[in-house]
Amino acid sequence: MFGVVLWCSDDGEKAVIWCEDHGDLAFYHETGVSQALEAGDMVRFRSEPAKKMRLAKDLVLIAQDGFRGLPERLKAVGGAGRATPPSANAVSVVPAA
Repeated sequence: MFGVVLWCSDDGEKAVIWCEDHGDLAFYHETGVSQALEAGDMVRFRSEPAKKMRLAKDLVLIAQDGFRGLPERLKAVGGAGRATPPSANAVSVVPAA
């Protein structure tokens, strides 16, 4: 799977990755990494489910700093973490019996 690093620790050993399938974020944690990750890096990894989260394993750096500013743009578009109230025009869908 491909993804973009949204956040990483100062030492590059931990990261949160936005996945190409737009599903759950992937969490990466490896000690002694040879190349530190940075927000905006494009990576390829193997996705592994574990206790209500998605882990990124066997991570490979594809493009360093390929998506600079993506975390900031996502915050701006998403209202910086504020919940969006449901529409007053929303219609409840009930399956037919």
